[in-house]
Amino acid sequence: MGEITKIVLFSAIALVVGLIVGAIIGILYRKKVAEAEIGSAEAQAKKIIADSATAVETMKKEALIEAKEETLRLRNETERELKERRAEVSRLERRINQKEENLDKKTEALDRKNETLDKKLRENEAVREQIEAVLQQHLAKLEELSGITAEQAKEELIERVESEVKHELAKRLDELET
Repeated sequence: MGEITKIVLFSAIALVVGLIVGAIIGILYRKKVAEAEIGSAEAQAKKIIADSATAVETMKKEALIEAKEETLRLRNETERELKERRAEVSRLERRINQKEENLDKKTEALDRKNETLDKKLRENEAVREQIEAVLQQHLAKLEELSGITAEQAKEELIERVESEVKHELAKRLDELET
């Protein structure tokens, strides 16, 4: 074997060894780059997950704040409406009480008027009875003094009026004939 063969063989072995070492180094480099990319991807995924979790927490907090604000707004609105309704009920109660008081006053005034009217009616009835009694006394006195009854006096008066009317008619007829 000659020297050239040795060199070629040695070169071929060195080339094969260099290829194997290069392949191993390439594989190791590729592995390291892949691991770095995987590590970077994992870190990026962890960052995305962390950012997502933070965003979800922020959204939860914002939703909770909005819900609390809406609850507070609704409570305030409800309390305002309730306060307005209470004020309206209070105003209506005052009006009703005032109307009741006015009705009570009117009822009392009517009761007083009725009592006054009843009293006047009783007084008038008493006066009428007194007048009737006095009238009866006067009639009795007149009948006693005249010697005739009221019925007899009526008949006599009617006879006199009839006589005067006949006399007047006769006079008129005479005047008309002449």
